[in-house]
Amino acid sequence: MSSGRPRWVVVDDTNTDIVYTGSSWFQDTGSQDSAGNFGPAYRSTLHGTKANASLSYSFSGSRVRVWGTNNIRNDSGVIDPKWECFIDQISIGTTSTFAFAENNWLFCEHNGLVDGPHVLTVNATVNREQTFWFDAIHYVPSPSASLDKAEILLDNRDPALGYGPQWQSLGATANMTTRQGSIFDFDFYGVSLSWYGFIPTELPHDATTATYSVDGETPVNFLLKGLPVDNTITIYNQKFFETKTYPAGPHHLSVVYQGNGQSTPLTLTHLVIQNGTASSTTTSAGSSGTGGAGNSGNLSGNGGNAESSTNVGAIAGGVIGGLVLILLAVLAFVFLRRRHQRRQREIDLQEEAPHMVEPFGYTPVNPELPPNHPYPSRRKLAADSRRAMAMVADTKHQQATATRRCSQ
Repeated sequence: MSSGRPRWVVVDDTNTDIVYTGSSWFQDTGSQDSAGNFGPAYRSTLHGTKANASLSYSFSGSRVRVWGTNNIRNDSGVIDPKWECFIDQISIGTTSTFAFAENNWLFCEHNGLVDGPHVLTVNATVNREQTFWFDAIHYVPSPSASLDKAEILLDNRDPALGYGPQWQSLGATANMTTRQGSIFDFDFYGVSLSWYGFIPTELPHDATTATYSVDGETPVNFLLKGLPVDNTITIYNQKFFETKTYPAGPHHLSVVYQGNGQSTPLTLTHLVIQNGTASSTTTSAGSSGTGGAGNSGNLSGNGGNAESSTNVGAIAGGVIGGLVLILLAVLAFVFLRRRHQRRQREIDLQEEAPHMVEPFGYTPVNPELPPNHPYPSRRKLAADSRRAMAMVADTKHQQATATRRCSQ
């Protein structure tokens, strides 16, 4: 069953199925983690090159994105390094660069692939030994693609996520809670799970904690470290926790927020499931979907004599009428499903944004972003900031009202 939201396969730069061409490639762990405010590289690993080189990866799917660390040098308009992406030897171009170093930067993407096998190629051009940093590939897999040992990314709007009533949206790319005791539940299939969010500067900065529990085990505390008092920059792409490894199979995650309106919120931008599934549903043990089958023996047992005396013409007429109704229902279902899928694809392509957004507090190379820029516009960021501030004001108003009631 389709989830209504795409689930992405995450391919880290260390994946052995990636083919690196050129002797200049080298692997790096952690040296760029503190760059910018988009958080560390995925699993803190990167592949870099200080000379012209390329990489390629074969996949089966309908959408693809390439991520890396944006760390360019601009000498009188000469940008170094440069890169270009290709699908099946056809260029899909690049996204805009940025004047400052940032991890988790979208290098290129294509959202309209014919579902099936493809080859992604990324060519890096380095003129003045400014390192080109590659981080990861994300793609939406074909329904028939093998996902053995794959890492599956679910965004915050996946309908399988179980937000409690005290959760709310924070812009288009995250959900959050500031209410003590808020609960989140999620059933997943895999061996482990990682939770990612961000730390908004517009909301309280004080550190707090939350807990997670898998399959009813003893809850594990994790820290929400917040931000320094004088910090004015939102910090993105923070991994709040990663579970231990469990046997492959269905599991249940429960998360409880322990903070309050005076502490940093618990946010969720996306989850990454190790050995996960691209489907939003898992089959529960003992749930066969054939309810009532236990009574089927009566149809050919004690009920046999009654059937033999039934009018054959009435049965035939009933069967034909039933088949006509079923056929009409099927045609209506197919029509409505196709129309829904077409509208959903349009909505996804128009509304979906990558999980990393443009950083606050910096001045980009081109202040006016092009219409096809992969990150939210400054107007949208400002709206999200105002929404966050309104949440703070609402929380303070509720607290003041409660205080007055207690004093009376």
